[in-house]
Amino acid sequence: MVDRRRSENMVRKSNLILVTGATGFIGQVVVRTLLGRGKKIRCFVRDAQRTEALFSDVEIVTGDMKNKASIENAVSGVSAVVHLAAFTSEKESTAEESMAVNVDGMKLLVEACESQAVKRLVIVSSQSTKRERQGNYGLTKKLADDVVRKSTLDWTIVQPTLVYGPGQKGLFAKLMRLAETLPVFPVIGSGDYKMQPVYVDDVADALVAVLNNNNNNNNTIHKTYDLAGATRLSFKELLQTMLREMQQQKKIVSVPYWACSLGISILSLVTSKLPITKDNLLGLVQETTVDLEPARRDFGFKPRSFVEGIRKTIWGVDPDNVVKVGIIGLGKMGLVHASVLSALSGVKITALFDVNASVRGSVYSLGIKAPFFTSLDDFLGQPLDAVIVAVPPAFTASIAEKCAAHGLAMFIEKPLANSLEQACKIQEIVLRHNVVAAVGYMYPYRSLVQKAKEILDAGVLGKINSFEGSAFVSQVMARKKGWRYDKKTAGGGCVALHGSHLLSEIYFLLGMPLRVDGKLYFPYSAVEDKAFVTLVYPEMVRGTVKVSWSETGYRSLTLGLTITGENGTLQLDEDTVTLDLKSKKKGYSVGKTTIRREDLPTFNLEIGGEGYAEELNAFINAVRQKGKVLVGVREGYNIQRMIEAIYNSHAQQREVEL
Repeated sequence: MVDRRRSENMVRKSNLILVTGATGFIGQVVVRTLLGRGKKIRCFVRDAQRTEALFSDVEIVTGDMKNKASIENAVSGVSAVVHLAAFTSEKESTAEESMAVNVDGMKLLVEACESQAVKRLVIVSSQSTKRERQGNYGLTKKLADDVVRKSTLDWTIVQPTLVYGPGQKGLFAKLMRLAETLPVFPVIGSGDYKMQPVYVDDVADALVAVLNNNNNNNNTIHKTYDLAGATRLSFKELLQTMLREMQQQKKIVSVPYWACSLGISILSLVTSKLPITKDNLLGLVQETTVDLEPARRDFGFKPRSFVEGIRKTIWGVDPDNVVKVGIIGLGKMGLVHASVLSALSGVKITALFDVNASVRGSVYSLGIKAPFFTSLDDFLGQPLDAVIVAVPPAFTASIAEKCAAHGLAMFIEKPLANSLEQACKIQEIVLRHNVVAAVGYMYPYRSLVQKAKEILDAGVLGKINSFEGSAFVSQVMARKKGWRYDKKTAGGGCVALHGSHLLSEIYFLLGMPLRVDGKLYFPYSAVEDKAFVTLVYPEMVRGTVKVSWSETGYRSLTLGLTITGENGTLQLDEDTVTLDLKSKKKGYSVGKTTIRREDLPTFNLEIGGEGYAEELNAFINAVRQKGKVLVGVREGYNIQRMIEAIYNSHAQQREVEL
């Protein structure tokens, strides 16, 4: 079936390329490369939803390589086909499936192309077709290549060696996972057999070049090309290079071929999800002769070296642009930030610090692997560009002094400090050492808050008259112990640790108040559990703020803010911005308009939430560019002034000026 309907006026054949296996490891890169060269793409896939998540601007046809009708539908109206779809499982019971997909499926594809006058066919085959000993995959790919060679089509076959690159698929990704998890690294046999792995982007570039060559002198038609990297090395040398670049110190041990083969055969009886397939195994111990000269001559193939490719595979970007980050403090927030950083491209966590050595095991169990230290000086001796400081606020200033002295950028978890005096000291440290510094108030980075700022700055509400805000969470429902409930260490209770998020949002949207009146309540703790605050702005604009970490029914921190102006109200919550206007203004209609979070562009890794991803991504970009951040120490200091004023107002039982 066609998931994105084609119009009656079929896209011209010269403009549309069909890619099978588009969601695979190589296929994803091929599609993105073709799109980047201005090509129109149709993807033939089994899962339309997954494809839509990967690519926003392709046509999708669903089906499989065993269904003649779906293949004919996919081929209809295209000018060329790039075929990557294949069945790769090595479980013995799937030999029939391998034949059905790889060989019979190729016959159906060739027949569909021939019957619909689609002449150009580019096949991604494998070096396994050239080996003396073959598994199901190598055997069926060889038979499939024979089908293509006997056709009347303008075919080209490329046969890559071991393909590697960023991502979670493919043999190389399995090797990297083994390097991270096993205490030693097994090598099959001596490990002296030679190989020439090729980077996935180089394969994609080759396919584009082959297709473009068709528009020139057709000298790639009816030819088969080897695709390999620029470096020929032994498997043992490959592993040593990979481990070195991953900063993994593992002993390499030899395992007999027969033991590996037997283990794979036994595993294949119970699962198709093998750590390494029989064809992978055969490929690792059988050398093939690779000749790159035809590819260089006919379409300018110029692969990168293995060192260059493996660095890009591990780091996700050019190694020179990798930001090396250390985590100081491995409590709840330190782990949240570490998880987000682990998912960011071009970021490497290179060191971990906590005074409590017992947290090391739990941190490593989350997959966050880096050298662990209980000495801050030893930690700072590691290769670092930036640090996350996620410690109780009382210790932030002394840590910031040491980190800044090493020239490190700092992301300091909020609040900035446990007192205004300490916040001032941190601000002075950052200015003196001229380092990038961000403070962990995430709400100003959220897309809905940014949208609310845009609306207010455009004057949609007219003159602001008042506002009401709340910050609630169900955290303290009885007396608790710990640093969070000690004012000297934490700097305060619900206002400093949770209400400060709301204060940062108000500060971002409305600026700094002139005066503050705060009333605090202590039903459970030595620090405040609830607070009622009035903020006074110029022209007698007044706002009320309620903060509590002792409210029932709030599993996570929930913020709400309603701003009232002459022309109506703006209501901001965790999921929406809602306008209710008296008159049309700046394109916004009379009455209610609701803007949902999913309607806005955002950077969300689905780890920790949008705010954490946005603020850390912005921090990393600032580190790379040595630029400014949205919430830096100046903003953190001003929010600390608001916190301190609330406490002073309560202590003095009067309104105080900032």
